[in-house]
Amino acid sequence: MTDFDYLTDPFKRRVDNVCIVGMATTTRGQAPWDDDDYEIWVLNEMGHIEHSNYEWIKRFDRLFQIHQRWDFMREGTNFNDYNHPLWLKNESGPCLQCRGTGKVGRADCKLCDSGLFNHPRSTHFPIYMQESYDDIPGSVRYPYEEIVSSYGPNADEVEYFTNSMGYMTALALYMKYKKIKVVGFEMGSGTEYSYQRPNAQFWLGIAIGTPETSLELADGSQLLKVPGQPRYGYDAVPELNRMHLEIKRNSHDKSERQKLAQLQQIKGAAMDIQRRMQAEKGTSAKRREKLGKELSELNNRGGAILMELNWHRACKLTYQQMMDELDAVFDPKGGSDKPKPVTPEMVQ
Repeated sequence: MTDFDYLTDPFKRRVDNVCIVGMATTTRGQAPWDDDDYEIWVLNEMGHIEHSNYEWIKRFDRLFQIHQRWDFMREGTNFNDYNHPLWLKNESGPCLQCRGTGKVGRADCKLCDSGLFNHPRSTHFPIYMQESYDDIPGSVRYPYEEIVSSYGPNADEVEYFTNSMGYMTALALYMKYKKIKVVGFEMGSGTEYSYQRPNAQFWLGIAIGTPETSLELADGSQLLKVPGQPRYGYDAVPELNRMHLEIKRNSHDKSERQKLAQLQQIKGAAMDIQRRMQAEKGTSAKRREKLGKELSELNNRGGAILMELNWHRACKLTYQQMMDELDAVFDPKGGSDKPKPVTPEMVQ
């Protein structure tokens, strides 16, 4: 950090460029640590650079802790940094991991000195929070209402935040940085953060659409698009072809299940008629003839439905085979189980 006074006006830029840094190991190392023409912004527990989890952070200028107080002040359950409450308040005290014992099980606690947490921090950088707290030096109220209202008639639409990166990007735009670089954020599919990805993309889109601001993502970042991803409609898109095939396969699968359910109903009705015919052997020939006619009609309906069912099953199998052929080209480990054809015995 420099001698710049961040707290006299916590919304004044030191320089025109800012790098927003997250925890994703794939790209966080691309932060311009040694370039003083960039401010470095971090979040949550990342400001405690003496902690072993954050020793890779060479410097930072501003910190964001947007969670509610009960969350960031919780004791004993913050596995990112047990002593985060003490660090925020710039206090020494019994370690919140070992409860002041200096031991975690039989091992020495690595977060304190014989049970005492004592990591004095600088108090010259802003910590943007939902409120300014007297017991947290440097805490600054995040200008939520001011940012949202700055979008005028679109204020309701931009009031959309599901992650800290969204708040950080919004403030960078509000402070009119000329360049915003983003590293250490991926929010990939299949992760606990994937639901946050659309909001990150939303604010990155606003940054791209801000004429006086340029956006730079880390090399290899997939926040906005996958490198080499074809353009919808313009390029040959095997994935799109596969999507169409999957839609058709699923449609036939649905019809197949409907036909199978109809066959089961017919099977039940036929068995009921057979039981009645058995029970009514001594009744009139006219009655037996009527039951026989009903049974024949059911068998005819069942045969027609069975033909339709097998047609849907064959179509589904064809589309599945076409999908598997695409998967074999673009995902050699892909493939799926082939459905078995329906036979009359399966519904009798």
